Formats: sequence, structure tokens, C-alpha cells
Amino acid sequence: MQRFGCMGYNVWEGLKSLRMLEVVEMPYLQVLPQGITSLTTLQHLWISGLVNLTALPENIGGLPQLCFLTIQNCPKLTAVPQSLRGLTSLRRLWIYNCPELEKRCQQPDGPGWPLIRHIPTVKFFRRYAQNRGV
Repeated sequence: MQRFGCMGYNVWEGLKSLRMLEVVEMPYLQVLPQGITSLTTLQHLWISGLVNLTALPENIGGLPQLCFLTIQNCPKLTAVPQSLRGLTSLRRLWIYNCPELEKRCQQPDGPGWPLIRHIPTVKFFRRYAQNRGV
């Protein structure tokens, strides 16, 4: 938001009825803004290409209508917040190319599994690099 000169303005206030949000290709972003959690009508959150993202907002559980959460290409993201357990509306969690997060959220032994096991559809997708002989 700083890049767009919005630091003094609460941009989230004008987005109260937003249903879908895509946060894509922001390599400088390390933490999602806490303001996202004020989007109480948000149903789909897609996070992709945030290569330096280390954490989701701790109070993401305050999104009562969130049904779909997709996390893609966020290699430094290693855990989901405790509040994710409270998202009873969440129907689908898809995780693409986030190896550390995948490892921690695998059932039955991953430390993150108890936080997401209530979600009906949890899928992990990996893109494997092909080793091509030269």
C-alpha cells in the first residue's frame, strides 16, 4: 500500500463488502496487512507469489464468511495461525508449492494439522523441477 501512497488512509474501510481478494506477486511483502481481517464479507482469499511472506495475520479467524483459501508459491510461509481453527465456514484449503507449510500441515503428525483438520477439502500441490541432462 505504501507504493500507492495510501499509508495515511485506511484502504480497508472502502472494501467492507469485498468477496474475493487476490494478493499476487508482491515479493517485498513479509506479512499480510492486518487490515485484511476487517473484510468480514470475504469469501475467497488467494495468496500467490509472495516469496518473502513469513506469516498470515494471527486474527485471520475473524473472517466469518471465508470459504476458500488458496496459498501458492510462498516458500517462507511455514505455519498457519491458531485462529484458523475457528474458521468453520472454510470449505477448501489449497496449498501449492509451499514445501515447509505442507510439511507442517500433513496429517496426522504435522503440528499444523490440528488447526486445519476441520476443513473438508485440504489439498497440497507440488511442482517438481525436472532434471534434464545436457
